[in-house]
Amino acid sequence: MDTIYSLFQKVVKEHENAPAIIENDRTMTFGELSNMVDMITCSFPQEVHSIGIVMRHRTEMIASILAVLKCGGRYVPAEPDFPTGRIHDMMTEAQVDFVLTEHAFAPKLSSFPIRYVPKNKLGLQGEEMLEVVDFKCDPILIGTLREEPGFFPAYHMSKDSWITVALDVQRIR
Repeated sequence: MDTIYSLFQKVVKEHENAPAIIENDRTMTFGELSNMVDMITCSFPQEVHSIGIVMRHRTEMIASILAVLKCGGRYVPAEPDFPTGRIHDMMTEAQVDFVLTEHAFAPKLSSFPIRYVPKNKLGLQGEEMLEVVDFKCDPILIGTLREEPGFFPAYHMSKDSWITVALDVQRIR
């Protein structure tokens, strides 16, 4: 039986360099989208059942949905402009393992743990606090991931199998 994710992978193999998403002045190929899905997926815990997604309708949301499907989990989408209580109730009732979101919506998810780290602790200029999440990752992927914007050597973890990811890549510049 084909799954949504297996069908996506077939399209990636056949059209790796074809545009998958055109968003404003940004174009992403199927291959690039697949790589983004892999980066998100490697940040998930070993067993995933249910993941909340509170994001704007854009490339990162599509990649997040595909990442959840790749892991065999279910996703629980919530519009970022929903009232905070409604988002909290939806995620609690669905018993999500964690929530994927963007920096702008972090205050709506205050009941879910987010860590703040000064930029200079991640090797960046300044002392502004960044919202980050630490993820255990396959050591083979860590080198590649660290080359991507927003991915850093683990903060307070083994750098061989953990990475730190900034929740808002725009703020690292």
